[in-house]
Amino acid sequence: MTPRSKSNWRLFLMGFVLPGFLVWLVYYAFVSCFFLQIFRFTGSRAEFTREFFDSHLSATYPPIDLVVLGDSTAKSALNPLSMNYLFGINLALNGGTALSSYHLLERYLRDHPKPKCVLYVSQYNWNRNYAYFFDRIVNQRSLGFRELFAIWRFGYQHGIYPRTELTTLSFFLSSLRYYFYVGELPLNLIQKAIGRNLIARQAKWEANSRQMIINRGFQNNELRRVQPEHKFMNPELHAAYLAPFSANITEDFYIGALIERTEKLGIKLLWAMLPLADSDHYVAAEVHQRERDIHVLRMMQNRPHVIQVPMPTKFPRKYYFDFTHMVPEGAVALQPYFDPSLREHCASGG
Repeated sequence: MTPRSKSNWRLFLMGFVLPGFLVWLVYYAFVSCFFLQIFRFTGSRAEFTREFFDSHLSATYPPIDLVVLGDSTAKSALNPLSMNYLFGINLALNGGTALSSYHLLERYLRDHPKPKCVLYVSQYNWNRNYAYFFDRIVNQRSLGFRELFAIWRFGYQHGIYPRTELTTLSFFLSSLRYYFYVGELPLNLIQKAIGRNLIARQAKWEANSRQMIINRGFQNNELRRVQPEHKFMNPELHAAYLAPFSANITEDFYIGALIERTEKLGIKLLWAMLPLADSDHYVAAEVHQRERDIHVLRMMQNRPHVIQVPMPTKFPRKYYFDFTHMVPEGAVALQPYFDPSLREHCASGG
């Protein structure tokens, strides 16, 4: 390399690369770290799972009998503290899928003895949940890079998500971007930081986060406003119920993977499809629900270690804050449906 080319490279590094890196470093340190850690903006979607894996919290627990996996409906429907006959944790996620559940179980098993039971609870996660993969799963750091690489490898080998939607480059670039909050937060955080209700909002999120840790993952929706009737059936959130059921190849693959993995390890796999709110909207959703339940039952049946927890198809409207998510009183009312199966297969000393 000639002296002139060395000089050009030095100019490029000192004049462009280094300043760019310093700008990014200041951005990351100030915006990402300061706003996230001090003001805890991610607390608006408090994730017990993040706390469980990223701290020494789990080391304080006795042996765990039951791990609950699934989506946000599971977070609001199962409080481990209500199961006094076993020790359980609720690792269900907002925007969770069978994909995230499988890889969360793998992450759990790396550092913890296998539980007696895994309880998988969901509404059968629709395609829209996979659209939330980066901002609700990667951004919340529920999965590590080891799991993200495994997700890419499974997708490439089996022709499922992310291969069905993303190139390898876009998957890993998006993973890095959301994991490190690159280019994602400033306007959003600054807007919230100067809002009138910052103190109240911060206190609410911190209370939600503390409550989830105390309850081992149960999402206490007393801190969330019950939806008025005109918003009870959210068109974006619940639109799938208004159309015929359509299977998702990625969801089906990972349900099968959960079955195979738990069977290999000698873990009981319990599963339940939660009831919908008994409201004016139920009639329109009933056909979808019935087709979905038949489809899932077909995958789960004839496996000795897989146990279905019988559930009603609908439940009183007063126990919900929207069409699928429960208020705390709903979890209390639903618990007797879980108790017989959990006592028989998962109870401590059983």
